[in-house]
Amino acid sequence: MAKKFQRIFREHLKTFQRRLEVPDCAAEKLSFWTYTDMKREFQRSMELFYENGFVDDCIVMAYKCAALSLRCFMYGDKERTYTMTENALAITIYANEALKSRKSKDIEWLKRLYEEHISTYRNAPTHGLILSAEEQSELDRDIDSVLTRLVGESSQADTAQCEVLDCEESDIDFGTTLRAPLRVAVPAAESDGKLRERLSERAYEMLTEYERADKIIDSDILESQYLAPNGLKMTDELREFIELYDGRVYAWQNTIFLNMNVPFSCNNFDGFSILLEVDAPIFVSGDKYFINTMDFHVSGDWGPYVGSDGKIYEYCCGELELPAKFPEEFFEEEARKYFKDMLLIERRRELENKYLIPEIRTASM
Repeated sequence: MAKKFQRIFREHLKTFQRRLEVPDCAAEKLSFWTYTDMKREFQRSMELFYENGFVDDCIVMAYKCAALSLRCFMYGDKERTYTMTENALAITIYANEALKSRKSKDIEWLKRLYEEHISTYRNAPTHGLILSAEEQSELDRDIDSVLTRLVGESSQADTAQCEVLDCEESDIDFGTTLRAPLRVAVPAAESDGKLRERLSERAYEMLTEYERADKIIDSDILESQYLAPNGLKMTDELREFIELYDGRVYAWQNTIFLNMNVPFSCNNFDGFSILLEVDAPIFVSGDKYFINTMDFHVSGDWGPYVGSDGKIYEYCCGELELPAKFPEEFFEEEARKYFKDMLLIERRRELENKYLIPEIRTASM
């Protein structure tokens, strides 16, 4: 059964504002990891994510499941996080796997990150978790090996950039010249059935998990009262997008992973509210126009736009970027991210229950 998103979102924000007390990660033992445990579980995590289709992401996903972090890196949190034995283990395994498989496209970035992390770790007087002498020696050898190999690697940074549309922000301002209420149409009863035909089960469930708005934009009013008076034509593609998607919302707690002192192990909701906004800037390029249609849940920024061609365009820093995507392609990508984060949370919870101390075991969940 579909749920009311706004009620759930408000409850989440109330809980998110609550901070949790965690032990001092520099001086106290926060986990029961051994280096052998970490290597074994890291491999199992990679296999899990690989088998679920995340071939290119399995290494970094496994690292996210193993590393520990605090709410933010301000006021010394970064340094404290880097001093933890658990994180020295995790990043060393991550760097080693990335070098073996060539999964890291930017070796220079990895080299800077790893050198900074390990320097902080080695210079810290305490690390919380203490390894056995044998495992500490093994970790030290692995660190030296990774540092040496990183020096010999060349960067393969991906410098490709998105093409920016040659378009201008229109001086059309529907928001101050409202001629008729727009959100008065009732969603068509058959729209869910059409979605099921076009999307995978995973994407369909994402878009129908929360209740759709009772009223959506009336295409005829949009055309007669807003588009036509400004020389813009309603298209079949835009009309279809409104019928199928306007008024829907999808969301999940993302894994900016993992904050031991904040509930839910995340920073905010991912996903979008799909509500065409004619009072936002409208971009025009030739005979095409682009209307803001997706807003982020927490940041207040504009998200993707829908074009008069019915495709989705990315919005960033006042510009629209290609590639354009058909809605089905866009929402399939979003559903893949949704499924990815759910896998991460499930695996992370399993590892927390096995290896973290009770005081923080459920803190981030």
